[in-house]
Amino acid sequence: MSASHRAIASLVVIVTAVAGCHETTTPGDAAPAPDGAATFVGREACIGCHADVAAAYLGSDHDR
Repeated sequence: MSASHRAIASLVVIVTAVAGCHETTTPGDAAPAPDGAATFVGREACIGCHADVAAAYLGSDHDR
C-alpha cells in the first residue's frame, strides 16, 4: 500500500470516528417527565383491545 493510500485510509478512519462521537441531541430535546408514578392498571384495562393475548396469558407462569 502506498503512502497516499495509507494517508487516505487514515483520514477516513479519523473522520468516521469523529462523526461517530458527535452528539445529535441536546439535553433540552428530552421528553418531559410524566406527572405521576407508573402504577399497575390491571388486566381489565387491556382485555378490551387485546383479548387474544389476555386469553393466552391467563393461567401462564406470569399470571397473578
